[in-house]
Amino acid sequence: MSQKYNKTVAHTCANLLSLSSASLLIPTAAHLLSQTNSAGLRKQSRGASAVLLCVYFAYLFFQYKSHADIWNRPSPRTEKRRRYRVVEGAAKKGLARIGYMFCAIPGSKPELEDPLVYFDGFDWQPQLHLYVALGMLATSTTLIAFCTQFAVDSIDNLSQNANISKAFIGLILLPILNNDLAPITHALADEMDRTIEVTVGKCLQTSLFVTPLMVLLAWPMKIDNMTLSFDGFEIVSLFASILLLNYLIMEGESTWIQGVLLVADWALIAIAAFFAE
Repeated sequence: MSQKYNKTVAHTCANLLSLSSASLLIPTAAHLLSQTNSAGLRKQSRGASAVLLCVYFAYLFFQYKSHADIWNRPSPRTEKRRRYRVVEGAAKKGLARIGYMFCAIPGSKPELEDPLVYFDGFDWQPQLHLYVALGMLATSTTLIAFCTQFAVDSIDNLSQNANISKAFIGLILLPILNNDLAPITHALADEMDRTIEVTVGKCLQTSLFVTPLMVLLAWPMKIDNMTLSFDGFEIVSLFASILLLNYLIMEGESTWIQGVLLVADWALIAIAAFFAE
């Protein structure tokens, strides 16, 4: 059995990831090979950051405006999957009812008669008030900021007490703790386009928007050590993973062997990071 996905979405995301990795690889290589000094590295990073921000906004325009019809085109469904799915087992039924109770608004009429039977393509409409959603967003962002700061401050102690390299903590542990189950949920529902958008979209937002923005904001603040030069091991791991990803998504169809290859790539990086100095 295989799963199909939108080639336009996959190829665009993969190409943007390749560009973002190149923007980090070039300054890092120039710094490690002593091809530039500190002043030149800062200029390279700021110029590359401006280019990446332009590419990010062009990507948003491409996705939501100029080619929205192609981007949102549904991919073929897997024939062996049933459109309606029944949750079986006492434990799964209990979890389904609990989730349904939390999602339903008191006094509202549910759209589905039985929460244990759901439709993969069901169009759920937002029922949360805008101000409540904004308040929850602000609260969750504040809590995440405190948790992130606490996690960063704990890296040194964790590395020393547990005898774990910082590379393993930064590349393996922190990404695992930061991820949610949405990509797995979409993949199980045969929504591979959504899986790619959720997983790769986070990487693109970080590499094409957040990181360049931080470099440019550090410029007027006189923070000269904020550049696009990273650790060589991290950049090589990133470039190798993106290279493998580009080859795997060329056909627009995935089977279990592609998943094995991605897990194997992650395992190789985890082993190398665990024994890194």
